Amino acid sequence: MNDLAFLRVTDGGEGRYVVVDAHRFPDLNLSTWHWWVNDEGRVNIIANSGRYKGRTLTKVVNGTPDGFDTDHINEDPRDYTERNLRTATRSQNMANRGKPDTGHNTSEIKGIFSAGIKWTAQVCVNYKRIHLGTYETEIEAGYAYNYAARACFGSFAKLNRLKPLPELDLMIIRDKVRSIIREKVFNGGKLPDELSPHLSVEGTLVKPQSQQERT
Repeated sequence: MNDLAFLRVTDGGEGRYVVVDAHRFPDLNLSTWHWWVNDEGRVNIIANSGRYKGRTLTKVVNGTPDGFDTDHINEDPRDYTERNLRTATRSQNMANRGKPDTGHNTSEIKGIFSAGIKWTAQVCVNYKRIHLGTYETEIEAGYAYNYAARACFGSFAKLNRLKPLPELDLMIIRDKVRSIIREKVFNGGKLPDELSPHLSVEGTLVKPQSQQERT
């Protein structure tokens, strides 16, 4: 823990602390920082004084260029260590989030929606919604999203935690999604070499979670 330090930020109340690297603390602590939540519910910490006045803590620590977002790898907006921040496009940044609470979600699984007695899956890439097909169960649709997200966003993808399905079923879903992504996202071309292996069955099989299939 000696490599970490706690930086105090104001929030209109008693204040709070965020984690930074110890070697960055002396410099960062020369400015005052304010915790601000925008209309989208995203946290920004902005310097109110000092050499960094008007700049966000993410840009200072990560060096994020203009036009890009800063992604918190572990999704914790209080962790501003260098190892937890990375430069991302808006699409990549949104991919590394859980399913948003819209108030009318029909499933807790990210990227899927009820379609009568069946389930549809979709992924959003560069503000464009890609339909991934209709499936018999939530779990099948959840895997369809997982495959598409891993193909489109690589390490930025936040995958659904799903209980295992038979390998043959997963291979059928994978091949269906690969075909759709190749046509809709990569314009019929070859999937990038660094992404294709992630479409394997092993790539999306994660720890089982209590989730009921619906037929």
